[in-house]
Amino acid sequence: MNGFWQYHFEQVGSAPIVWRNKADGLKRAADTLLEKILHEEIVKVQLEAGVYSGGSIEYAIDIVKQHQIIPVYLYLIGMALEDILKAIYVKKYGKQIFDTKERRYDRGKFAHHDLLKIAQKLNITLSANGKEAALLKKLGEYIEWAGGYPTPLKAKSKPPDLTFNLADKNLPDTG
Repeated sequence: MNGFWQYHFEQVGSAPIVWRNKADGLKRAADTLLEKILHEEIVKVQLEAGVYSGGSIEYAIDIVKQHQIIPVYLYLIGMALEDILKAIYVKKYGKQIFDTKERRYDRGKFAHHDLLKIAQKLNITLSANGKEAALLKKLGEYIEWAGGYPTPLKAKSKPPDLTFNLADKNLPDTG
């Protein structure tokens, strides 16, 4: 790696605001995707029903799930959250998350997409009821494979439960 790119690599990777801005971009992309798809499906439902102002949001959400849009949305949300966790790391420790000599991730902390493990390594306090931990675990699974691939990298004896009910009482309240 030449001097310019080495300097760029070290400076950008050690700036929390860069990680935060990337997270913001991922979140905006996820929200735009979901809004567009939901709007299109609601209009479709309304047109099929013969009314433009009516329609069922539940039906639209079911259609979106069938088209595998929700997994992509959750992938983008998970990646945004991962970048926020990395911004916290950089801010907390004042250093880049990559081993600049080895030119790779700090293997002990970031060689995976397990958001729960990353949050635990950063000593982030999660809710006592386990809802935030469950959400981090599930989003990590969507990042690892469910949001971008039809199967995981390696077959497991029991695949993780990838059902994601937006009205799930076990997930944290976002309101």
